Amino acid sequence: MSFKTREEFEAAWPFILKVKSEGAPIFLMKAPNFFLGKDHAGVVVHCPPKGQWDNPKTPEAPIEGYPAESRSRWQWTNYIELVVDGQIIDLNRIRLPANTPIIDERFKADKTNEDAKSP
Repeated sequence: MSFKTREEFEAAWPFILKVKSEGAPIFLMKAPNFFLGKDHAGVVVHCPPKGQWDNPKTPEAPIEGYPAESRSRWQWTNYIELVVDGQIIDLNRIRLPANTPIIDERFKADKTNEDAKSP
């Protein structure tokens, strides 16, 4: 879901947080984002596959054996990707929930750019 104004995002933020599974992370991202297309600010909510919650073998919990920053660890939960642009989505203006892992990938090296620099 993309947002055009700061006010629009800030009004929606408390409701967006309600869909996140307890203990699931928020990934901080920068644009571009596959799910948002050309928009530079927005939220992507990742949810388990249909029927997963009805399967007792896959509880709504992190999967052991993966590092905390791995999306695979959280595939049985609802977790959030927050595409931050600093204007519409400004981390200085919103409250991130306590007891929530915040995984900042905004400054993660872009593999394609790194590969292009390699001799």
